[in-house]
Amino acid sequence: MPLGIDIQALSDRIHADLRAGYDYYEHSKSSWRLVRRMVRRGTSITFGNIHTGTSVQAAELPALARSYIKRYLAESVFQHFVALFEDFVFELLRLWLSTYPGGIPNKDRKPVDLATVIEAPDREAILHVVIDRELNALKYERPTAWFRYLNDRVKLGCPTDDQIELEVSA
Repeated sequence: MPLGIDIQALSDRIHADLRAGYDYYEHSKSSWRLVRRMVRRGTSITFGNIHTGTSVQAAELPALARSYIKRYLAESVFQHFVALFEDFVFELLRLWLSTYPGGIPNKDRKPVDLATVIEAPDREAILHVVIDRELNALKYERPTAWFRYLNDRVKLGCPTDDQIELEVSA
């Protein structure tokens, strides 16, 4: 598939996942508001957890809901969004390097072991191993390095190092 189509598909997938994550957050908050209304109306509800053996009465739920929404729900959605950001950046890099493997830096100092070459069905499979190794090393760097690496390949010129550092330190 042409690179532009692959990038558009990646963008569409990430946008759909972002929307789904935001819907999850909003629907979960709405569900907890519904539980609060039910409790105020005097509805008797007991929730049990077969894994922990705990049970919660209706009157306890509103206080738990505030904690769950503020801490667990917000944290999990934030972590999901961060994972989507990382997925987007590294999949974009993988797509770019697969199309333009000449952009892999220091190619002469990154040998591929003979077993990989012998066992690979074709050049693409070898390239896949090289790109995975390249990107796996980059994942442990700071986001500033990710953007610098991306910019060195695609010459976007943005965001600047100062903008990245400002966002990362915020």
